[in-house]
Amino acid sequence: MAFTDTSEKGFKQYIVKELRVKNGFIESVSNDFDKEFCINPAQLWEFIKTTQPEAYEMIQRKGERAFIGLDENQQIKGVTKANEKADEIARFLEKEIVPEPAVSVDVQSFKGKKLILINVWQGTNQPYILKGGVYFRKGSSTVQASSTQLAKLIHRNQERNKRWEAKSAIEVELDAIDLNEVKSCIKEALSAGRDVNIPSEPLQFLSKYGFYKNGDFTNAAVLLFGNEPVRFFPQVRVAFSIQNR
Repeated sequence: MAFTDTSEKGFKQYIVKELRVKNGFIESVSNDFDKEFCINPAQLWEFIKTTQPEAYEMIQRKGERAFIGLDENQQIKGVTKANEKADEIARFLEKEIVPEPAVSVDVQSFKGKKLILINVWQGTNQPYILKGGVYFRKGSSTVQASSTQLAKLIHRNQERNKRWEAKSAIEVELDAIDLNEVKSCIKEALSAGRDVNIPSEPLQFLSKYGFYKNGDFTNAAVLLFGNEPVRFFPQVRVAFSIQNR
């Protein structure tokens, strides 16, 4: 005859087994439960990662946080003189990292103890330099950039910082440009005599003066020489003034 544990402990084990094996529940220990927020953080993140991977990746990209004042088991031990140390960390980050990083340093109280919370966001001025090393945010991590990654970051920053008129016009082909208008501009420029090295070929002319780059026409080229600029930029208006000499 099989033995049945009818004690309270045995009854609990039976309930846990039924929930876990037959109903798909996940078993955890009480130390994993956050009493303040009434959740199990590890299970919450795993649930979001499994059911909403795109949202999880977006959250990870938005930033990372680090707590100072926890032991190796993530138990709170607190920080003495937390405010002074937080100010010292903030000054160090501001002084040693170039350009200024997207970082915040705050002091938080939890269960009567002080913690230092450091939030790190991806930022818009990547890459960052610290003690001779070049770093950037990749997903939820800060990594040191290789020469190839550094070149890509610099190129991306150059593209982002371009003025609107210097940016490439998307899906604008040669037939959208009035080449006769370009030739007229070349003729007037030659007659003005301000530059003796003006190309006579329209694309060479546009390329020399920054209207045609790497096979793409710029937004300025479309506005000044486009057959129908309004088709591409219906919201744009061009204003000019005439000065009497």
